[in-house]
Amino acid sequence: MSFFLTISFFLNLFILPIMCLSQEAAKLGEIKLPQAMIYDKKQKCFFVAYLAGDPTKKNEKSYISKLSEDFKKVLDPFFCKKLNNPQSIALTRVYLVVADQGSVRFFDRKSGFEKKQIIFGELPHSLISDLVYDGFRFIYACDMFNNALIRIDLRRHMESTVMDQGPWIDFPKRMIYNNSQDTLFVGTYQKGSVYEFNPKEKTQKTIIKYGPFPLSGMAIDKDFHFYLSSDKASSKLIQVSPEKRYTILQQKSFSPSNIYIHPDQTKLFLLSKKDHIIKMIDLKKDDELKDFDEK
Repeated sequence: MSFFLTISFFLNLFILPIMCLSQEAAKLGEIKLPQAMIYDKKQKCFFVAYLAGDPTKKNEKSYISKLSEDFKKVLDPFFCKKLNNPQSIALTRVYLVVADQGSVRFFDRKSGFEKKQIIFGELPHSLISDLVYDGFRFIYACDMFNNALIRIDLRRHMESTVMDQGPWIDFPKRMIYNNSQDTLFVGTYQKGSVYEFNPKEKTQKTIIKYGPFPLSGMAIDKDFHFYLSSDKASSKLIQVSPEKRYTILQQKSFSPSNIYIHPDQTKLFLLSKKDHIIKMIDLKKDDELKDFDEK
C-alpha cells in the first residue's frame, strides 16, 4: 500500500460514540464494552454484542442490541438478553448465533427469542472465542482455552464435532470462513499467527507467521488483504497483503477487542474496549476526520 493510501487511513477514522441505551441499560451496569458486531443484509441493521462491566454481578448481564445501519437509532436495546460473555456473532437464514462463554446459543433472527443452547461437555472450561457460518450447512467455532476447532451441523440436529485439537492451534482467537476454498482462516492469540485449516482433510498451513499480538481481531477483504489488531499496549492495527507486505494502519491506545469489515467492503469497524466506542475507518473515501453524535 502506498504512503498516500496509508495516510488516507489515518484521515478516515470516524468515531461512533457508544449508544446510551436508556435507563434500563444503566441498571445492567455503567460500563458496556462492544465485543462483536455483524450486519444483517435482510433487515438492514447491525447487531452489536456488549459485555457487562462486571459480569460477576447477577444484575449485570451482557446483551445484544439491534441498531440502524446508520447507527442513529437503537431499534432494540436488548434484542438478546442475559448473556454471560458474548465473544462473537454469526447469522444463518433463521438464527442469530452467539458464542457465549463456553456455549453456542441460537436466537431467532427476527424475534430475539432463544431457541437452543449447545454446551460442549467434552471440552472443560471452554471459551468459545469466535464462530462463523459457511452460508450453507455448518457453524465453525474455536475454543480458545482447549485449543480446539469445532463444527456444528445444522442439518443433523446441531450435532457438534471436535474437528481438531492440538498445540498448533495455539489459543485460537478469531476465525474467517474462506468460501472460495471451503477452508478456515484461524488467527491465534499468542503470536498473532494466521493458519489456513482444511476441515475435510484436517490439514493446516501457515498464512501469516507473526502478526500483532496478543491478537484481538481479524478481518479480510475481497482482495485477500488481512486486517489484524491487538488489544494491549501496542494496540496495532495492521494490513497484510497477499504478498505478505505489512502496513501499519493505526498505532494508538484504543485497544480494539474486535474488528469487523462491512459486507460492502467500504468500512472497517474497530470495537474499542478502552474508549467503550465503535470506531470506523472508511476504506474508500478521502474525507477528513468526523465525529458522529448518537441521536
